[in-house]
Amino acid sequence: MAAHCPGKLGDGLILGALASWLHAKGREVHLVTNPVVYPYLRATYSYGMTQVEDDFKIWKEHRSLLAWADGLIIPKPGGDRAVGWLIGQALGSGKLNPSAVLHMKNLEAYNGTEHIMQQLTRQVVAFLWDVSPDKTRVGLADTGTSLKADPGGLLPRAYHSLDQVHELYDQRIPENLILPVAGDYNKALSTPQCQEAVDCLRPHILFAGTLFGRDHDQIGRLRWSLNRIEPHQLMCLSMAALFEAAIHAKRIISADSGLLWLVTGFLNDRVLRGGLSESTYPEIIVVHQGHQARVPAFEIWHPLLAYPGKLKVAGSSGQSLQDVL
Repeated sequence: MAAHCPGKLGDGLILGALASWLHAKGREVHLVTNPVVYPYLRATYSYGMTQVEDDFKIWKEHRSLLAWADGLIIPKPGGDRAVGWLIGQALGSGKLNPSAVLHMKNLEAYNGTEHIMQQLTRQVVAFLWDVSPDKTRVGLADTGTSLKADPGGLLPRAYHSLDQVHELYDQRIPENLILPVAGDYNKALSTPQCQEAVDCLRPHILFAGTLFGRDHDQIGRLRWSLNRIEPHQLMCLSMAALFEAAIHAKRIISADSGLLWLVTGFLNDRVLRGGLSESTYPEIIVVHQGHQARVPAFEIWHPLLAYPGKLKVAGSSGQSLQDVL
């Protein structure tokens, strides 16, 4: 969504929540998203949704949607080569005029203090007010950039059933679940940060990766670089097993990544379905690599939790992990 900040999991979960909020306010919506996040959003929400891997196929596969659409919202950075083509196709159809297309090309990830969800909502509310004020007047204008944690609120969610978790990696879920891997190496936990977690929290720890991309390789490399840790404390798990570990953990320590957004989205969904209380919701500690280039600011880009008081940050403000434990 933001320039120099590519993502599929976190971005998809945020836009999925935004579409859900609009849907709950009485708007008919259809979300076009990517195949990575689609299965989770599809299992969570009831509004219209499809997946597309190639942006240049959006028009071909979704042309019929413009027959009923009042507007087209494109959350992509300026300079994205698919945007101009898509807008041209939409305007050329004769259904939409330029004022009915919102290209959110100036979303900020690195400077400022307004959370990415607030940036999105502020622009979308103003746009919908201009496009169709009669429909927008009910429910949207008075809500503004609220981040209320309710089923119609702007809270990323990801439903997943835990009925079939076949991996028994330990008889006892560790108190501390550590997610060291991020899609971008700049955001991932460094070996010294992982070692600090080991020194502070052993033996009740589990370092976990998933089957996304290169996660397994990174977990494997940690086995050779960490001291005083047992092999069974570093594992590559399925998402179902990872969710199972998360829901029983007392603390989750993570890189600032889409994987963390997915895990907290699952926890949020459990809260909204009545399966998790504030006392059992794990503490979330984000080790934020604010000193690295191309790492979004924590103030703008951090997970939204059903219980915001459960979120802590280490790293970006000079605090070590041990300082916040």
